[in-house]
Amino acid sequence: MKYFIIPLLLIVRISLAQTQLAPGYIIFKNQTDTIKGTIEKKRWRINPMEVSFNSSITVDRKYKINELSGFGITGKLHYRVEKVDLDETPYSQNSIRTLPRTFIKKDTTLALRVLIGGEKSLYYLSDKKFKDHFFYSDSGITRELINIHHLKEKRERLYEVSLKHYQTQIGQLFKKCDQQIDFEQIKFEKESLVQSFKELNQCIGDIPQNYYLKKDIKAGFKIGLNFGSTFGSAKLILNDFKEKTSYQMTQMQFASTFGISGIIIPDKSKNTSEILAEINTSLSKFEPVVTSNIFKSKEIQFSVFYRRKTNVYLEVYPFFGIGSGYVMGDLAMSTISKTTNFQTQFYTLIKVIPEFGFGNNKWSIAGRANMTSFKISDSGDQNESIAILKYPAIYSQILCSVKF
Repeated sequence: MKYFIIPLLLIVRISLAQTQLAPGYIIFKNQTDTIKGTIEKKRWRINPMEVSFNSSITVDRKYKINELSGFGITGKLHYRVEKVDLDETPYSQNSIRTLPRTFIKKDTTLALRVLIGGEKSLYYLSDKKFKDHFFYSDSGITRELINIHHLKEKRERLYEVSLKHYQTQIGQLFKKCDQQIDFEQIKFEKESLVQSFKELNQCIGDIPQNYYLKKDIKAGFKIGLNFGSTFGSAKLILNDFKEKTSYQMTQMQFASTFGISGIIIPDKSKNTSEILAEINTSLSKFEPVVTSNIFKSKEIQFSVFYRRKTNVYLEVYPFFGIGSGYVMGDLAMSTISKTTNFQTQFYTLIKVIPEFGFGNNKWSIAGRANMTSFKISDSGDQNESIAILKYPAIYSQILCSVKF
């Protein structure tokens, strides 16, 4: 097993050490000059608290956001550093309260992603709890758009209710122009708010700058090429009735595995989950040292996984998942008397497959436990001997996948 763990750790270590750079810029606090150079390109699933930057006039180091007033990746992402009041009201279904009360953290320095630039700018923030926040600028002041979730009792049952204060806030902004808008149709999501602020800036005579990338909230689909190895102990029982001898031995068996997978990222999952459909083929050969029997197996496995990612803002994030597989295969065993004469037994299996691993948007490495068992036996001439090969109930698999 060490032959698989060592390469696994090495690949993860190399991936963690890799630094991707992109053309970018920073603007120092209380300054207006834009300094261009190279910035460390990260996924920034949650809004960053520091950035690594280098240019011909600055040293290569990490800058805290309180040292900056802005930064970004040229042509892709733009961030503005602001001191704002942050709404930390619980929003998840398990933590919301029965009273519509807000919890505000005053004067919080944050890097806000620019979605719409203009006289009325729109910003976005994703915090460490993956809560979505939206901010807007008006008359030089940046405020948060408030959307409160709470529980309301009706007929002895609790229902989730949303107090959409953000619609009233946007309505106040539109009072400065003559355009009529149905505020109740504005949703608390990027696409809807971006469209509203584009119309708002056009209404007041400004030309908005749209930095919003639509693909941020769209479902995704990737193809993966899989390769790896399956290994576990196989138990051989050999009874020779003529010689009145019996052998039992356990020996490691290895199988080469390769295949293809389709990976679906559900819409609005915030890249925290995936659904995988895989077709993998495994080939193995087992030659026990105590007998002349040779066992060969070929398998085709169709499997479906649900994978949950954690800490997806990291360059390499851990994940865990659960899946099930349907296996069709055949195991050929040479007879005891003639090693070149193979008897083939076709079999089908249902597997339960938990997994744990590391990965990012380009690759993944998963360790899996395949839970199943079966056996195949061969009787020699005139029942003089019998060979039984048993596979374990749980055997291991390391599977690498390159995503496209």
